Amino acid sequence: MEIEALESAISGCPDPTAGRAVVIPAGGSSSVIHQLRDSSGVPVDLSGFIDAPALIKAYVANALCHDSKIEHVNATIEDAEIGKIKFNLPASIGMNPGIYEAEVWAAEDSANFQGSVKFQNTFLISIERSLLARSAGSIAVGPITIGEVRMQLRDFPQLNEYWNNNEFSTAEIVHSLIQPIYVWNETPPPVIKYSASSFPYRSKWLDATTANLMRTAAAWLLRNHRTIRYADGTVDSDKDKYREYLQIAENKWAEYKVFCATEKLAINMRTPPSIAGYYS
Repeated sequence: MEIEALESAISGCPDPTAGRAVVIPAGGSSSVIHQLRDSSGVPVDLSGFIDAPALIKAYVANALCHDSKIEHVNATIEDAEIGKIKFNLPASIGMNPGIYEAEVWAAEDSANFQGSVKFQNTFLISIERSLLARSAGSIAVGPITIGEVRMQLRDFPQLNEYWNNNEFSTAEIVHSLIQPIYVWNETPPPVIKYSASSFPYRSKWLDATTANLMRTAAAWLLRNHRTIRYADGTVDSDKDKYREYLQIAENKWAEYKVFCATEKLAINMRTPPSIAGYYS
């Protein structure tokens, strides 16, 4: 199975300088295809790397457990002129649903890889739960799926009549899936910390994810809001719904923060101090 990293897109318009994300069902063998780009979004020419594949490496680790093992593999060049590379996802990651951060590095000297880095890109990988992985013994719950988030928001091209595309990109959704777990882990008391592999509060997680997406959308709508007054007295403003977006989002977000505080206090009351503060 080959999966390609997709660009962020606001209102259906991809931005090559923004974040990218890959979504893969857990289980089986998966290859990630990534296009290396510079800071302006221009594809990097990898022609000079064709004869030295060991000069391009991919590093992958759990995005929410900073003490987790960092896996790294060599990448192969799919199309040098447009910077496309491919690497096989390590089985230790592909079989364990969660959200991972990935970095692709291209260096000029394999003997001094760290000292000769020429290009670097980052993106997120969401390994979604699957029955195949469960049947093989995976116990990780894994993140809310992209499909669940889109269903909750009714974010489908056929239903977005204004631009006939998704409102939120895959990269934006994966980014917003991480934010509720940050809030949980940073809310006192420090009785238990979760990653996207183990966070158990599914309904609350979904609500908080959609709230964060609407918060980011409200900020974009507000930043680009313009009111046009025509000579006949009519007024046009296609982005004046930022107030409604923000009100709904902030109410949901506030409810989630209250939930985190009250639930962690309840856990603290029944958790022996000797085991408090561990990663699940």
